[in-house]
Amino acid sequence: MIIKKEGYNIVIVGGWNKSIFTPQWVSSKLFKKSGILYEFPLNINAPPRYTDNEVRLFIETNKIILSALVPSDENLNKIEQLAINVVELLPHTPVISFGINFGFVEDIEKSSILNNFNINDNADITEIMGEIIETNITRTIKIENVLLNFNIIKNQQKISIDFNIHFTINEALDVKNIFIKKSFIKYKNEILSILKNLYDLEPSTEEENL
Repeated sequence: MIIKKEGYNIVIVGGWNKSIFTPQWVSSKLFKKSGILYEFPLNINAPPRYTDNEVRLFIETNKIILSALVPSDENLNKIEQLAINVVELLPHTPVISFGINFGFVEDIEKSSILNNFNINDNADITEIMGEIIETNITRTIKIENVLLNFNIIKNQQKISIDFNIHFTINEALDVKNIFIKKSFIKYKNEILSILKNLYDLEPSTEEENL
């Protein structure tokens, strides 16, 4: 099992004012350093992005995405701190939710998950309707006041495994308070423990090629 490209990320959904996020403001206030790479897309509908070595920031009108280009613990700490910096700098931004995400890809030829897709009506569907080319198993688990969205997709080439830890929040600083209680790294370790216990899967050091 390998980690998806930028598969470890943080999403904060809200009414973000994109005009605040100028290159100078992002460098001096958010990253607190110079040399941040700013990339403006040719596609006017795509969001601009800022990259600092192995972490990346996307700014959209309705959400901010912080991702680790290399999913090391050091980089997870960096994007956690960037998320805290954002909400401390812009505490009055109206927000509605906050997500911590983990994405993986598993080899379809040797996956221990394949048996999960032996669904009772597969044969009947194939006979009556045609070949099944993709199957999606989605589960939502409530853990106290948090929702864990757990999605496994099997197509003819690979199996994708995605976890979304979803928090409904009332104000931007709730993001900081959530990370005070539990760090990104601790959430990551819990997700890896789930994969190990359920399917005996562990991430390799290989990166996804897109």
